[in-house]
Amino acid sequence: MKPSIGNRFITLAKSDDRISAYLDGTFSEIERALPVDSLHVGSADEKVTFRIVAMTEVNAPPLWRVLWQGFRPLLLPLTLGPVATVLIFSLASGWSINWWMALSSVLAVLSWHGAAFLLNDYNDHWAGVDRLTRFGGSQIIQCGWITAARAKTWALWFFGLGLLLGLPALTHHTWSMLLIGALAMVLVLSFSYAGKGFKSLGLGNLLVFLGMGPLLTAGFSLAVSGRVQPAIFIIGSLYGIGASLCIQLRNMENLMADSQAKTGTLVSRLGFEKSKLLIGGQFLLLFSLLAVYLVTRVEAYWQALVFVPLVASLLRIYSRLKAVRSPLSSQLIGIWQEGLAFHLLMGMGLNLLLFLIWRAQLS
Repeated sequence: MKPSIGNRFITLAKSDDRISAYLDGTFSEIERALPVDSLHVGSADEKVTFRIVAMTEVNAPPLWRVLWQGFRPLLLPLTLGPVATVLIFSLASGWSINWWMALSSVLAVLSWHGAAFLLNDYNDHWAGVDRLTRFGGSQIIQCGWITAARAKTWALWFFGLGLLLGLPALTHHTWSMLLIGALAMVLVLSFSYAGKGFKSLGLGNLLVFLGMGPLLTAGFSLAVSGRVQPAIFIIGSLYGIGASLCIQLRNMENLMADSQAKTGTLVSRLGFEKSKLLIGGQFLLLFSLLAVYLVTRVEAYWQALVFVPLVASLLRIYSRLKAVRSPLSSQLIGIWQEGLAFHLLMGMGLNLLLFLIWRAQLS
């Protein structure tokens, strides 16, 4: 039975048949159910309290802004950064580029980016993570700007659009591109939607590393130039580790919510202190790979100075993590944005280095 306009709150148990419609937002065409409290998340005793408001009271921004926020614009460098570096690498290497294929592939990457994070919003809303903290996901569902059902529909449309835009790449190296495309599709669905996703097995970081790293750079390079070199995999690995660090720092910030919701992320499985050690190990691995890349690519040692800002960013993150003693510390809020800055500085350094090498070859 639908609540009346006067009944502004309703609490539903997980066993209640109505809870699915309230979580999905399909219980009414004129009202929104905003989750205000969630108890015993991830258990059979879970209860959710919703505040029922008229759609006119939600004050949602224009639909394009809702969609833009759902795309997680701050995370776009995680997918577009590797693509840009592969293009610059191809030009610096003197490879012939199919620009129409490049455009189609970039749009496909953008579409799958949107699909992955919209599906992630949907899944984390149902899992309870984004209901437990205002820092989780894009919050477009929790604010009532769109229903969870619509977020899922949008994600599936973008997923299909990505498949369509990726079809031209199959005309070149058909079987290789088919394999890479199939793996990318599995990664998107596994990370974002299949049950609780591979994140519940602690494998989310591995999927991020592959999908935003070597798989993305190798697939894009093969699509636009028909070539793949070992350096492309090194570049992809650098970006993959950087993206994994961003997600791990995000999970550090949401550790209490993830643990309460029993999402099973790598951070919640390892715990706070061990996760800090893992982050340190990833930084060490990243700089080891970067050293290998520099040794094989630079023509003058001074060119390595383009990565000085990256080292400064690392020291800033290290000092901030070192000062944090508890996952409840307010110092963790926004730390994942430091990871995004680190990722962006790494991409800028790689691109500037390639530009310097390219310019030296032209002269």
